[in-house]
Amino acid sequence: MCIHYLEGNVGSCPEKRPDRVVPTYTVDQLRTIITDFVVQEYHERVHGTTRMKPRERWLELGERVRPIQDQRNLDFLLKCKKRQVRVDGVYLNTTPYIDEACVLHRYLGKKVLVLHDPRDPSEVRIWYQQEQHKHFVCCAYPQGSPNVLAKTIGTQNRQILSGLNQQLAESAQRRQAAEQALAATQPAQQPTPAAPAPPTDAPASPTAPAPPTPPPDQASRQRAAPSPPSIPGLVLYSYQLPKEPGASDAEA
Repeated sequence: MCIHYLEGNVGSCPEKRPDRVVPTYTVDQLRTIITDFVVQEYHERVHGTTRMKPRERWLELGERVRPIQDQRNLDFLLKCKKRQVRVDGVYLNTTPYIDEACVLHRYLGKKVLVLHDPRDPSEVRIWYQQEQHKHFVCCAYPQGSPNVLAKTIGTQNRQILSGLNQQLAESAQRRQAAEQALAATQPAQQPTPAAPAPPTDAPASPTAPAPPTPPPDQASRQRAAPSPPSIPGLVLYSYQLPKEPGASDAEA
């Protein structure tokens, strides 16, 4: 409506447009002109069909208009991009953003939703989505802006380091608990007893006595007896007495 009456308007027909167009208004100036037209003129002018002003028609709806329960839900009218939280914040268009309250460090390494207005890069709104649930995290600002001081960055870095140390400690505790639970489920193994070593100072075992040698019999004694020495001119005779009936050789 109001654009057609502004200076520099070239119309909607491309064939009727000039070859070269010089801009008359900036984007901010054009936004201000349109806002003033809607609020001050359009809403206060009687509509041809309803015969009422648009502002009065809106107010008559009353309870039929559902109000927004949480004004932060209007953030989803902005553009949304997923970004990962790093040590120095979240990046949007190569610009790092951090928050004043140092809340982002709790989501280090996680993906967050960055809702932003492309026309206003001075602030972004951070949301976190877990399954189907979304909740607001914080507002973040470019590093170096008046909203983010140098001490804020230092505080955030210290909190990030503290959070990492706590995560490491919790990981070590979980690992120790898992090892203890695994050891409790396994049966205890009894150690095999080692063979006792022989004592070094033990007395030597006594040697069994040799069995007595049986006495040789008479024939063996006769064979084992030495022969008498030979004397020249001496003739030896051997006599054998007759055995008495019933007498043994030993008695004889």
